[in-house]
Amino acid sequence: MAKGKSIILKITNNMKVSNIYLLLNNKIEILDFKKYIYEEFIEYKNNIINRTLVINLNIDDDCEFIFTKINMITLCSYFKLGYIDNYELNFIVDTIELSEAIDYEIEELSDYIFLMANPEINGQFSIDIANNIINILQ
Repeated sequence: MAKGKSIILKITNNMKVSNIYLLLNNKIEILDFKKYIYEEFIEYKNNIINRTLVINLNIDDDCEFIFTKINMITLCSYFKLGYIDNYELNFIVDTIELSEAIDYEIEELSDYIFLMANPEINGQFSIDIANNIINILQ
């Protein structure tokens, strides 16, 4: 990305917060989750790869929930086990970060979400970082 340029996320409706809730609370399988978000995710990923400056992140705040330590451990575990890659992780945490329907059990969770959602600021999220977060929260 050229210096001085940043990505702007534009929020519209489509990515359902309920799908994230179901995934992080083990109510749906990861493969089913990926099917539900496929079209929005592919567009998001292509925009990131092509360094598009404005990315439509389609959020449907169709349910409210509290993002818990267990949810964070689940998300980090999916990443470290290879069930989701960096792009999928970024897509999920961008949605969590920008959703008005999600609150945090403890404030530190929003710091972890920020860390995960902003690789251009914080560097690429890694398995080591995921393991550190899991160890801290357990």
